[in-house]
Amino acid sequence: MRLLRWSNNTEFGLTDDLADDEAIPPYAILSHTWLEDTQEPTFEDLTNGTGREKLGYEKIQFCGGQAKQDNLQYFWVDTCCINKSNPAELSHSINSMFRWYRNATRCYVYLSDVSSPRTNDVFHSQSWDLDLARSRWFTRGWTLQDGCGQLFCLMSTQPQRHAGHACVRDLGPCHALTFTNAKP
Repeated sequence: MRLLRWSNNTEFGLTDDLADDEAIPPYAILSHTWLEDTQEPTFEDLTNGTGREKLGYEKIQFCGGQAKQDNLQYFWVDTCCINKSNPAELSHSINSMFRWYRNATRCYVYLSDVSSPRTNDVFHSQSWDLDLARSRWFTRGWTLQDGCGQLFCLMSTQPQRHAGHACVRDLGPCHALTFTNAKP
């Protein structure tokens, strides 16, 4: 597993591959829907110091910023922490992903297609509920994996603006998410 790590207050970079689960520090993980391939920053982009102009870079900044607020120095985003040009690493990552989500200290859910439920500090539950129910995030294949094993999920529609939080109740092998607009 390779993580992103804050190197100073404004920059982050990739760690070396952390092969041993016991050597992996506490980290946050991002759950999101993918943009077009050309708009998601990749492992190569981060390695080469490029990709900041891509739309998906905003999600990485969101995850890193929220991790920093939660006192986590490390975070993981699938689009750029996996070297997809290496077949062995890609296969290992796919096979390990459930465990990585389960072991994360925090999971942040980035909902690019859900409008913020607040306007001028007024909560609008009807539009929030409708937007949330229609989100692409709930229709993609990894949603079950993302929802199982999590302690806490933060919902967001855009950086620096929180749409709400998901509180998780233990129901055995999976958990039920209860969405609220209040901070925990």
